[in-house]
Amino acid sequence: MSAKSEVLGAEFLKISDRDLLQDVMVEEMYQAFSGFFKPQDCARALKYNSGDIEKAAQWLVNEKQTQKDNKIIKRSRSQFLCESLISNA
Repeated sequence: MSAKSEVLGAEFLKISDRDLLQDVMVEEMYQAFSGFFKPQDCARALKYNSGDIEKAAQWLVNEKQTQKDNKIIKRSRSQFLCESLISNA
């Protein structure tokens, strides 16, 4: 995650989902993904992409895939380290 997206994400943590869904574009994007992404994620994506809903949707999917890939890599590394420690014991 880039530094810019972290800053943009932090400001939306203070706003409730209900308030974020008052924005028509946030609600449209949230509904388009059937609630798969949080309203904060949708609002952050829209802000990061200057309100362009198509770019925001693509960015959100790519951003979440990157986060998912990073978690998989970290879990694989942890599992490898644990297995190494056990086999060396």
